[in-house]
Amino acid sequence: MQTVYPLARDKFLGGEIAWKPAIDGGDDFFAIALDSTYTYSELHEFRDDLTGVLGMVALPSPTRAGNGWADASDPTITGMTPGGVVRAFVIARDVGSAATDDLIWIATTHADTTPISRVVDGSGSMTFSFANSPGRIFQLGS
Repeated sequence: MQTVYPLARDKFLGGEIAWKPAIDGGDDFFAIALDSTYTYSELHEFRDDLTGVLGMVALPSPTRAGNGWADASDPTITGMTPGGVVRAFVIARDVGSAATDDLIWIATTHADTTPISRVVDGSGSMTFSFANSPGRIFQLGS
């Protein structure tokens, strides 16, 4: 599954979320790695709804790739416990606290629909690569 959280869609439509760097008048975002203890719910809205957080980092260079596609540079999350298994990847808007940081997008599968199941290596870091094609991260639209 790869989807935009329904409550985030409403916030995009209301102009509350701007998918571009804060320096350009947009928002800051996090990339978050989760273990298998998190279960997706379309009612989840904020970062404190997440469980099993293995690590997080600022999402580098959020950009618009045209035709409603969101893109960003590939984030590397460091400081995770080696041997931990990443089962999901989330993007959240950084508003200032876990109670107010908006959940934006979740992936529990790769683009080819195989489940995410990546073991954190001995360095404790992992890079998440987004497609460099029209599929990018997610699209707002039908």
